[in-house]
Amino acid sequence: AELISILVENLPVFRAKLGATQDTFAQRVGLTKTTLNHIENYKKELTWSNFITIILLLMQNEDTKPLVEVMGLYPEDLKNFLMFLSIIRTDLNILWLMSIRTHLTANSDLYIT
Repeated sequence: AELISILVENLPVFRAKLGATQDTFAQRVGLTKTTLNHIENYKKELTWSNFITIILLLMQNEDTKPLVEVMGLYPEDLKNFLMFLSIIRTDLNILWLMSIRTHLTANSDLYIT
């Protein structure tokens, strides 16, 4: 909750660094302008998933990445958690593809080369 509060408090600063209006920033992170406005004005809470989306976007920009790091918005435990999720997702994708291949091989009349 503390990380979310810090981010919400500084969203206008980050948008300014990006040269983004509420509308363009909202579009880039998958929100409506109204939702972003409500978040910035403390009328609506920022969800954890939207927090992650915004942090990952800000970490890709040379102007905002140093601010994210200085503010402690992307701590080591969060990096490790996202890396863990990425590994699990990759493993699940591999298993899914293997099961499809097994199914297609077993039903070779369905297999298209």
